[in-house]
Amino acid sequence: KENDGLLITPHFTFNAAKGGQGSDGFRDLYYEMGFEIEYGEAVLENLEIGPFFSYYYRDYLDYEPEGSTKRGDQNFNIGLQATAIDIIPDILILSSYSFERNKSTLVDETYRNHSITISFVYVFWFNNNDFFSKPNIPCREK
Repeated sequence: KENDGLLITPHFTFNAAKGGQGSDGFRDLYYEMGFEIEYGEAVLENLEIGPFFSYYYRDYLDYEPEGSTKRGDQNFNIGLQATAIDIIPDILILSSYSFERNKSTLVDETYRNHSITISFVYVFWFNNNDFFSKPNIPCREK
């Protein structure tokens, strides 16, 4: 549809943690490859809603220094998000529900998680010779 949006974002991360220990006592030195797909549809003049899906594979390098423990995680996340614009002047309201599933080669690092978030973001608009101005947000144009 005219004011709908589809966003596909690939990503690659390399965490070069060298010293110390991670949250579970081992190193968090890893690389991660993944992607996110988001779809948004303007359902009202100032409300956009849509599903999202993300996936990443994380390979921990030298997870247990001097040891033999190997770790690799696959993470799946699916959910629904909403963005409300100017319900409160100059505030973006971002909310989401997601279900996350992490499958690890280590049983103790395999988990399921449900998350609900709501964020209030104050928007600063700059009008320096129109270099920065209010963005062209699709659901503003209805």
